[in-house]
Amino acid sequence: GIHRKLHDFLASESRRLKSKDLGLLAQSASVDPFGKVKKMIENMITRLMEEANADAQHEGFCDTELGKSKVTRNKLSEEIDGLQAEVEDGKATITLLSEETAKLTKEVAELVQAMAEATEMREEE
Repeated sequence: GIHRKLHDFLASESRRLKSKDLGLLAQSASVDPFGKVKKMIENMITRLMEEANADAQHEGFCDTELGKSKVTRNKLSEEIDGLQAEVEDGKATITLLSEETAKLTKEVAELVQAMAEATEMREEE
């Protein structure tokens, strides 16, 4: 481009006139004035792409972990529900056995009383 033509012209004139100043001017003219900016933009794009990749990997990890947590939570909720049902069954069994124990205790008391009465009746005879 124009920078190249300018560099070539200044370099040839520097050699023809044997001028160090023109040689230095030719070298500085050959430098792309936007080179640093272009390099900074390329570095920024590279960094942003690396960050986007890292974010995507992190998001994938998070999504995986959330999925695992949801499955575990559902499994544990089902276990809790099952255990609560077993507790309720146990309470019902306790109530039933308590009622049967009370009934049998009453029957034993009645039998003891009947035996005492029978014994008393035999002794009276």
